[in-house]
Amino acid sequence: INLLLAYPEGCRAHCAYCSQELVFGVVGCSTTHVFHDRDSVEVRKLRSDLQHFPYRDIAHHLQTIDRYTTLASRQMAERGRRARLLDLVWRPPLAVLRNYVVRGGFRDAGPGLVVSLLNSYYVCLKFAKLWEITRTR
Repeated sequence: INLLLAYPEGCRAHCAYCSQELVFGVVGCSTTHVFHDRDSVEVRKLRSDLQHFPYRDIAHHLQTIDRYTTLASRQMAERGRRARLLDLVWRPPLAVLRNYVVRGGFRDAGPGLVVSLLNSYYVCLKFAKLWEITRTR
């Protein structure tokens, strides 16, 4: 990875999902939360394209969503964020709109839709877990 570091404009990840390379959609990326399930990770931009195969299958994707939504919701709670009803109602459909329409996931056909819907589930679950954490405090 050290050979790929430091282009200021970053890179595009080439992702495979459901046995198909995603050309337009984005999978497995987070720009708003910096967390990882290892002790320490240095986050930097890459200067070359990345071949990214984050999930073996949909079941593995769902396991990862569960793990990462727990981490993200805890981080949000530690920063004083609270979940509102609007977060649960509006953010998931907006995530589909962003990923499937704005970022062009529709051009990846079925896998693009699956990734967009699972990203929407990620958003919903993250805010539901945040609501659960802050409700019990």
